[in-house]
Amino acid sequence: MPKRGENIYKRSDGRWEGRYAVWSQPEQKRKYCSVYAKTYTEVKQKLTQARRELALIPPPRWAPNGYTVQEWLTLWLSQYVRFSVKDSTYANYYYRIQTHVLSQLGDRKLGQLSTYELQLYFNEKRESGRLDGKGGLAVKTVKDLRTILSAAFAQAVSNGILAHNPCANIKLVDKQSGPLRVQVLSRREQSVLERHVLFAEERLSIAIVIALYTGMRLGEVCALRWENVDLINEILHVTENLQRIKLPMPNGNSKTKVSIGTPKSKYSVRDIPLPGKLVAYLSEYKLSARDFPYVIPGRENQYVDPRSIQNYLAHLRLRLNLPKVSFHTLRHTFATRAVEVGMDVKTLSEILGHADVSVTLKKYVHSLPQHKREQIKKLEMLCLDCPSN
Repeated sequence: MPKRGENIYKRSDGRWEGRYAVWSQPEQKRKYCSVYAKTYTEVKQKLTQARRELALIPPPRWAPNGYTVQEWLTLWLSQYVRFSVKDSTYANYYYRIQTHVLSQLGDRKLGQLSTYELQLYFNEKRESGRLDGKGGLAVKTVKDLRTILSAAFAQAVSNGILAHNPCANIKLVDKQSGPLRVQVLSRREQSVLERHVLFAEERLSIAIVIALYTGMRLGEVCALRWENVDLINEILHVTENLQRIKLPMPNGNSKTKVSIGTPKSKYSVRDIPLPGKLVAYLSEYKLSARDFPYVIPGRENQYVDPRSIQNYLAHLRLRLNLPKVSFHTLRHTFATRAVEVGMDVKTLSEILGHADVSVTLKKYVHSLPQHKREQIKKLEMLCLDCPSN
């Protein structure tokens, strides 16, 4: 049972909530953050950890302009982000801030940042922001930085620390024109790869087969258990995702861990119908799978490390003389083949686990040259037999 003064409560939805105070500006109402868990014991542990991390952060210097950017981002990460997002998301935010933000903006007073200064910062990142000095960051990376900073500054506005969000009107120019191009295997290249993996004895080959015929992400394939593969009804349930994430390390050292959780978004929890040939392939494979819980077993019957599959695919690429591909190329290849055979975009979007059909359209409205030629040939039947002048 919770004790008086703990600030731990049982919510109407069945979860437990723990509340703790954070710093607020003088003469303002006290600010609170919350942590949530399914049990009282778990939420108490989270609450203790949150208070411990808060105690390590130096109090803000209110006069004359309050927090520095580094002070606020440190507080925001530990108290507003740490307990509300997945470990992988938190690690991504931490890494982006440490490598691309603090060195340039960390010492700036939060209240002195202007939209113009941030616009110059993002422009510079796009032009020459790579850590190796070889050009600018990708558009997506710069957009991720804007998303992170905008969320942090929006929280500062809510807390009364900032009058407005200086990231609100930032403009990012995408120099890429036309539809987004993704890397896809041609039909010949896919055939070469398939012929090899379908008859390979290497257990990792099944990951490539599954990706080519379901479009699943690498982490979803690694986390796939036999209990989620219904061979009778020919359907596959995507409920988990496995990732190797970078751990936040204050000393700058690199360390990673494997994290198994829910898929990328709520739309990624989905059912995928299985084609008959894949059902037959999986049924035969399962006969030799013994009692492995995971479809692609790793050491000691546990999950397989995503890096093992990536290394295996890189080895195959060289052996089969294929272009440089990543595991995500297999997902793009599945989607492109689906478009080429006439699958409607709404169905494809749900199979891929996209949040909106616009994401699917943006990536896969293009076709490979071979498919374009075949489609143009269909116009021949519409040509009129007009007399020449």
